[in-house]
Amino acid sequence: MKIHPVLHVSRLKPYHADVTDDTRNQPSRPAVSRAAPVHQGVEEILAERVIKTTKSPRYKEYLVKWKGLSIEETSWEKESSL
Repeated sequence: MKIHPVLHVSRLKPYHADVTDDTRNQPSRPAVSRAAPVHQGVEEILAERVIKTTKSPRYKEYLVKWKGLSIEETSWEKESSL
């Protein structure tokens, strides 16, 4: 049996800032940008795959390592977008 995390609105409490310790209210992570990432260019193609769907024709995707970004920032890109 799968249960998804749902809570009732009655379980919510209003937020009250900590007035004794101001550093507790400061975020420790940098702000996340919603802007689309600007890729410097393709550094390396790491893998390829063919996507088969019933509603559209097959297409190829490539796992791209971008210049100036870490290996964690690799992404699958369609052949047509490269």
